[in-house]
Amino acid sequence: RQWSARRAPVELLAGDRLALLLGTDVYVAGWLDRRAGALQPLSYVRGLARAAMTHGARIHTGSAITRIVREKEEWVAASAHGEARARQLVLATDAYSGALWPELVTNQVLVTSVQTATGPLPEALRRTILPGGTVVSDTRKLLYYFRLDAEGRFVIGGRGSVTDTVSDSVYAALRRAAARMFPPLARVPWPYRWYGRVGLTRDWLPHLPKWALGPGRRSDIAAAAWQWQRRWACCWARRSGTAASRRIPSRRLKRSRCTRCGCRCCRRELRIIEFSTQSRSSG
Repeated sequence: RQWSARRAPVELLAGDRLALLLGTDVYVAGWLDRRAGALQPLSYVRGLARAAMTHGARIHTGSAITRIVREKEEWVAASAHGEARARQLVLATDAYSGALWPELVTNQVLVTSVQTATGPLPEALRRTILPGGTVVSDTRKLLYYFRLDAEGRFVIGGRGSVTDTVSDSVYAALRRAAARMFPPLARVPWPYRWYGRVGLTRDWLPHLPKWALGPGRRSDIAAAAWQWQRRWACCWARRSGTAASRRIPSRRLKRSRCTRCGCRCCRRELRIIEFSTQSRSSG
């Protein structure tokens, strides 16, 4: 109702309508968001790089940054092959930040996101799975998400472990989940598997850290750690100073009482975190 009140193209579905869209009746209800979709991550990254270079950006691959320091009015990002200097710096490294900025890592829980895929499915089988052409994500705590790719492979993903390795049992669990929804998938090969690290915020809300340069000076290094929410608001902290953490109420994040625990899960706050760069300045 909240999204509809904002004229978003969403619709609640249940029963036969939902089953016809998904090709399975394992879900009792769901909602369709016609603004959503899917993309191929590598193609997306290549497209972003191409657009950035068109506008004059220089991209250096194979140059992992090992150190970030502040020197007077510039940031210095150093690698084993050299360094780059800029007035502004954005850490877009999520779960792969490592030791670059430890304060960022302490506000994340690092987990693996695991996916596995079949080969291209026979046309007759393909027509019975997600016949509505939808991309699906459910609402369980350790959710499943699944889709058909352009070549007709069925791709399903979910959360893995908190370690750097993923056991065969994790992929087997995903295959079993797929077979519960679409029984014919228990009899097809699954030749593809992969995983990556994801940074989850500890309170499951968006964090927008901003590093301050000192009293009266504007921060120009920013980093974000995201946990996807069905409803979320963005704020930008404009205060500079020493290390601090403050909460900004997200009064628009409301929903009906949770059927699992009885809480009002979305009536929380958006945490804005600022860190001083004093200990990292060398000039």
